[in-house]
Amino acid sequence: FPVTIPSMFFSQSLNVPLTITCFAGLDSVHWKYQYGNEFMYNFPGGNAEKEELFPETLIRECQEELGIDIEVGKMLCIGQMASNTFRKQALHIIFEGHIVSGIPALQAQETTANELVWWSTSQLDQIRLYPNVGEVIQDYVITGKTGLYLGEIKQEWIGEAGEK
Repeated sequence: FPVTIPSMFFSQSLNVPLTITCFAGLDSVHWKYQYGNEFMYNFPGGNAEKEELFPETLIRECQEELGIDIEVGKMLCIGQMASNTFRKQALHIIFEGHIVSGIPALQAQETTANELVWWSTSQLDQIRLYPNVGEVIQDYVITGKTGLYLGEIKQEWIGEAGEK
């Protein structure tokens, strides 16, 4: 893992677990989950505590799940996911942010993920990512666009998580 990590993204979900993605230069960190013989990559996260604002939730979740301190920046985008047999409807809000101290490491007592995995930003549109916003993050790296409404996020589900 790199020692200095200049920036990252965060994602907030309402009525479902909070999801956070760490973006570090050209790399981002993800939880790896296995469903049968297939894998899905999630952003680290959890649920907001009572009366917690989104940035406060992101700061706490990064401390708990990754052992890092962060500073939350601009909102990158917001998108929705329709419910299916396996998942409730979700609203995802992706934030820009920066690591201010620590190196991301899996805190096993705080997540059911199999492992912590780093992906190059250029590969985010090629993996099963939850939420499926890899192309949006790639576009942000190139254009710097923020405040986007994505509408429905098309999500592919695998194994026990749902149908494709």
